[in-house]
Amino acid sequence: MATLPTTVDLIFKDWVTYIAAAAPFALPGEDPRDSTTGKKLEEGTRPWYRVSFREAGGGRSNLNGDVGTRRYVRLGFLAIQCFAPANAGSKAALQMAEAARAYFEDRRLTNEIIYLNATARPQPPDGRWDSVLMEVEVEFTEFK
Repeated sequence: MATLPTTVDLIFKDWVTYIAAAAPFALPGEDPRDSTTGKKLEEGTRPWYRVSFREAGGGRSNLNGDVGTRRYVRLGFLAIQCFAPANAGSKAALQMAEAARAYFEDRRLTNEIIYLNATARPQPPDGRWDSVLMEVEVEFTEFK
């Protein structure tokens, strides 16, 4: 049964499986860590990702009133922020975003969790980072 906490946990575990030791990343509330040493990444040294999830709506999708069979379809976004040092060129963050899109878009994680469309949103440079926000639409089903 996919509740919001179990859905987010499964999505983050899938992220860790996807990224493995390929690149530094940070989950919500964490600092980015070097994927090989586990040490905090020095700012501006190499590309890294930050991932988060937010629910975006949804509601009941059937009329059955029996406990355990009431189906709710929820929608959300897996937000993947792709950061490349400003001196790495603007294509680096876009390449990171495209790699994430290739993995997540149009894929079923479980019977109750589906990744749908992924949209890349380049962000204005801040002098330290070139960044792209990749938003992956997620649909998950909860039974109550």
